[in-house]
Amino acid sequence: MKVDIKKLSIFLVVFNALMMFKDLPMSILGSVLLIIFLSFIVTHKTLRSFFKIFILIASIILLKFLFKTYLLTEAGVSLVMILSALKLWEMDTESDHFNMFLILALLECCLFLLNPTFIAFFLGIIKIFIFFYFLLKIRNYDLTLLSGKRLLFLVVPSLFLSLILFYTFPRFTQGFLSTTNNQLLFSGADSQLSFKKLGPLNLSSKIVFRVYGLNAHKFPFHLLYWRQSVLWDFNKEEWRTGYLHFKSEQLTSPGPVVNYNIQLVQDYNEFLPVLDGVTRLIKSNLTYNFYTEHSFRLKNISRTSVKYNAITSFKEIPQILTPLMERKGLRLKSEQKEKIKELILKNKMDKSNLSDNEKFEMAIDFFKKRNYEYSLTPPAYSSLEDFILTGKAGYCSHFAAAFAYITRAIGLPSRIISGFQGGEFNPYDQSLIVREMDGHMWVEVYLKNIGWYKFDPTATVAPGRINLGAKSFHDKVEPFINLYYYQLPKSVLEFASFNHFSLWLDSLSSRFDTSLINFDKDKQQQILNSFIPKSISLGWLFSIALSGSMPLFWFFFSWLNKKKSNPNEKRYKKFIARLKKEGVEKLPHESVSSFRKRCLLKTNSLEDYINTETNHYIKYYYERSSDFKC
Repeated sequence: MKVDIKKLSIFLVVFNALMMFKDLPMSILGSVLLIIFLSFIVTHKTLRSFFKIFILIASIILLKFLFKTYLLTEAGVSLVMILSALKLWEMDTESDHFNMFLILALLECCLFLLNPTFIAFFLGIIKIFIFFYFLLKIRNYDLTLLSGKRLLFLVVPSLFLSLILFYTFPRFTQGFLSTTNNQLLFSGADSQLSFKKLGPLNLSSKIVFRVYGLNAHKFPFHLLYWRQSVLWDFNKEEWRTGYLHFKSEQLTSPGPVVNYNIQLVQDYNEFLPVLDGVTRLIKSNLTYNFYTEHSFRLKNISRTSVKYNAITSFKEIPQILTPLMERKGLRLKSEQKEKIKELILKNKMDKSNLSDNEKFEMAIDFFKKRNYEYSLTPPAYSSLEDFILTGKAGYCSHFAAAFAYITRAIGLPSRIISGFQGGEFNPYDQSLIVREMDGHMWVEVYLKNIGWYKFDPTATVAPGRINLGAKSFHDKVEPFINLYYYQLPKSVLEFASFNHFSLWLDSLSSRFDTSLINFDKDKQQQILNSFIPKSISLGWLFSIALSGSMPLFWFFFSWLNKKKSNPNEKRYKKFIARLKKEGVEKLPHESVSSFRKRCLLKTNSLEDYINTETNHYIKYYYERSSDFKC
């Protein structure tokens, strides 16, 4: 099969670009596709050189504009993507092909750095192997080098040495792969809610975090609430967090507690999700701040893997409402505040002596009478007041923002809780998987003598969203997939075996992430302590392992590459050695016939022996020349 190495390179570059479209700006991916397109149009050698220099300079300027600094991981990956596309302009010589192989290998490493999963690792190995195979084939190299036996002898000792170095090499960061914590924070982080930007909801099955240790508690997992950030400030158009004013020491969890471990999967983490209750973090691989609103925020926004151990008690404890909290919880800048307040309290004659409980019941009653409907495709609303007064369709973000507005309008401090609700249990690794589609918002209202009281407006509008879980409810609300003018039932595409396979694959990816990507110093020490005395330091162990394995590695390959002696070659060399003892030494470049004649002239007694050995040599030399050479 004849393969164009340039077309194969283009396919791999475009394939990797598509795999990175969620991690890199679209302008970078568009630039890569434009460079590939120009490689077919610009054919003049001088013009090509000019274009390459111009594109490279323009790309460096673009990276500075997009990322502000070249030290970000995304900036480095973007540069490698652009270099791989520019290299496609030079694919003529063997050296160009080999350089492209090196760039593609670096590109695969970059892809794995942004997406360190088992699938990315496995696909990267396959892509590099395919390119290397066709590179050898196109350049007419001996493909027997890739025979199964030879690969086995090469891979097994290499893996052995890699494992020794992997488990003994000292760790100085959180894991085997680590990037700087100060990365880009994409818009859409749970630190704000812009009501004008709320539109059709695009459900994503991307995993946000995994929870371990809950299986022993027999929870109805689809009913669990996961608290992440708290939105206090409202400035007519959007809600924002107000955490900077409420930094505090962690509270002691009252009553029985639930102990669990969380591993964040999604990039660009800022807030740490925990069970909604009184929570304490016992251990975390990154530093964080705790706030009296019961939220945990990392001190440095991170795209590295975050792992922490938490305990949560569901027993409520009264919280003191400070004057600052009260001001923040009641702040409501709106021209229609009084109008909405009158609509809520219009049936009450004495509005000044209402208790908090009475106000709260009136707020719920007003909210129910609006007859809101749950929809993933609501229309755009000009403002939050517009939705409260005239809107009908919405989802949890609309309902939470509206109810927080309503309670503030009648004098009840309130705040929006952004987090997740539900999750899917994975029986293969006993974890709870929480995805982006499980994202949820609810409200906490401060009531005297009770404290912050949780209320979920979505449960009032669409109880099925809470009782069924996100996926089951959304499939029930919208059971069809629109394909142009046709509607395809979602049930047609759902197979139990496929769902089990995806859960098994997710558990495999989780083990890969835990055992390899996040193999940190603590895990390393734990494993090594089970094999070696604690008195031996890690540095000495690494030195001993390296100095001991390298000679073994060298002896193994020396034995593997040792040329096996051919019996015919050995016989011929023995014949030459015996004649040398008789005083007849074979001259360099002397033919067999000439050598035999000289031998017969000087040693007549060995005539039969000389004829037999030379004839044997001639027979095997001319008929089986691949056996030996002399």
